[in-house]
Amino acid sequence: MIKSLSIIPAAGRAERFGGCMKELLPISDDMTLLKRQVGAMQVEGGSTVVITSERKARSHREHLVQHGEVLLREQGNLTLQGAWAAILEGLYFEAERYYYAYPDVYMPTDWIADDTGQDFVIWVHYTDAPDRFGCLHHGQIHDKEFTSGMYTAYGALAWSKKVRDYWMDNIDNIKTHTDAFNMAMEEFGYICLSLDYYHDIASFKDYKELCYVL
Repeated sequence: MIKSLSIIPAAGRAERFGGCMKELLPISDDMTLLKRQVGAMQVEGGSTVVITSERKARSHREHLVQHGEVLLREQGNLTLQGAWAAILEGLYFEAERYYYAYPDVYMPTDWIADDTGQDFVIWVHYTDAPDRFGCLHHGQIHDKEFTSGMYTAYGALAWSKKVRDYWMDNIDNIKTHTDAFNMAMEEFGYICLSLDYYHDIASFKDYKELCYVL
């Protein structure tokens, strides 16, 4: 069993982005969003898996050729919602600890160092665009259900092998990643840690604004 597994879901079609592989967008001369997140999620003694698709696999493989320790796994179950299907691909690997974050965001690179080791940990940020995020409200995650107001949204997560095994034992009752997260929160409790910043690249406007800040 490996010490930890970092899961990066990158099989999405980016329909709001015109189908562009936004995770490959550059943020400096030699850095992209995906490379930055891969670097942030590489833990000593652990492994990293990028969940890709048939359409994206070649591009991802060529892009990450210098990260030989990164695994690429094509998303197999296309009948489930993308995020849960991607998580399931990662759960086929048994690990003591799992980390999960998206490839098309700009967030602190040292977030994993704050991990408390509890069974379910959520890294959060504040947003006034709750329709773009999974938001915490009254002890549950609501996925893009709110349309306005200031909310606490999740940006990354970690869970233990106990959570992984619980999900696998109850897999028939889980249809979405939100189902899975809420089940784990109810069963094991959770702790929230703050992210100093979180830039989600959902559109070219978001990307332009990030480049301006950088």
